[in-house]
Order: sequence, then C-alpha cells, then structure tokens
Amino acid sequence: MPPKSIRKCLDGILGSLSKENFDKFVHELVQRQQEPRVLRNRVEGERYWQVVEVMIQTFTENTAVDVAMELLEEIDLSCEAEELGKSARSCGYKPTSGPSDAGAAGPPPAAAGGPPPERHFVDTHRTALIQDLSLVDPILDVLRGEGVINPEMYSNIRAERTPQNKMRKLFEYLDAMGEEGKDVFLSALKDQQPFLYNKLCSSAQVSK
Repeated sequence: MPPKSIRKCLDGILGSLSKENFDKFVHELVQRQQEPRVLRNRVEGERYWQVVEVMIQTFTENTAVDVAMELLEEIDLSCEAEELGKSARSCGYKPTSGPSDAGAAGPPPAAAGGPPPERHFVDTHRTALIQDLSLVDPILDVLRGEGVINPEMYSNIRAERTPQNKMRKLFEYLDAMGEEGKDVFLSALKDQQPFLYNKLCSSAQVSK
C-alpha cells in the first residue's frame, strides 16, 4: 500500500463519523472564532472529503489536524481526536503551539528528539480485541473487499477454530502490513462492532 498522508488521516476520521456527529463537527467548524475562519457556504451540505479539502486550503495540512482534533473534543469525540493525532503523527504531523496559531506562517516547532511514536489504537487494545471480538468473519469480509487481505489469508484465518485464534492469525498479517491495514480494520470495527469499539474507548479514557 502507498504511504498514508495527513489528508488521508483526516479523510479516515471524518468519513467514519455518523451523520449526526459529522453535522456537529461542521457546525463547530463554521462557529469557530479564530482566524482564519471557514465560511458556512463552503462546507454546509458538503461531503467529508470536500470539508477536508476546505480545511487544508484554509489552514494547511498540519494545522487542519490541530483544528479537527480541537473540534472533535468539543463534540465529545475524544477517542476519535486521539486516534487522529496518533495516525497523523505517523505521517509527519507535529502539533502547533495552539489552535489560535491556525494559518500562521512558518513551520511547526521542531521537537527536540521528539516523543516516542504513539501506538495504534488496534495495538493498544490488542488483548481485549482478541478476547472480546467474537464475530470476526464480517470484519474479514470487509478487509478482503478492501484488499487488505488476499483470498489465501482470508481462508487461513477462517480455518482457525475459535474467534481468539482467528484474531491472533489476523494480527500476524496486520502487523506485517503496517498502519494502513490497521486503519481499515479499525474502520470495520466501528461499523460492525460499535458497542465493543465504544467500550474500548471508554476504558482508554478511564485508564488515563
């Protein structure tokens, strides 16, 4: 798979939001008071990738991530904000000093040595996913349809006798593919098992 970009990270998060949450996000975006501002007529009624394009044109890619994370927090989607930050950092994103700097000239401040890379959501919750994800096959169908796993991998995973062993085999393949394969898995998890996804998000918030 080609390297993932910051634009794709934004597409992935905004595209995974429910219609209600996406509408809340757009509402907060046009209500945001800091300059530069996004005009309502540029984003109202538009699809998620069009909103991402407007944000990048307005703020630059790096600051668009800052703004998106800020707005996700505003609408109580802290888990999605955290996920966006982790995904974007793997593509070279560096947080600016604050939301008010959106659109400011100059590169983001360089990290001295930089923090260690943050773990992907899927890696953080690997043990819980192995133990608690009982309906693996619908997610395998999505991964095969998206080209993340091939027919041989699909058959090998399904040949395992228990959901736990299916997940262990799946993780062997995902680990070899890198972040993008895990991103597709996570998107499928949200669609197929929203209760489990929300439970994992809640446990992450409690443990902080």
